[in-house]
Amino acid sequence: MGKSDKSIRGKNEASTKRVVSERLVVQIDSSKWIPASFKVSPDSRRVTYVSEIGRNRFAVVLDGKEGGNMMA
Repeated sequence: MGKSDKSIRGKNEASTKRVVSERLVVQIDSSKWIPASFKVSPDSRRVTYVSEIGRNRFAVVLDGKEGGNMMA
């Protein structure tokens, strides 16, 4: 690491304060969800995914609450 790299890193670290926390947003039934559908909002406060609720029947789940369902 060169001298200039170190001084740039020092400036960024001094001016940036981050608070890291963790909280459960939603519990997912892993036997029914479709992993490729999982999305998290940009502010990390909301999640949505598609869950299989029956043979060829699916539901959109937003923040742990099933919304409308559809047939495939």
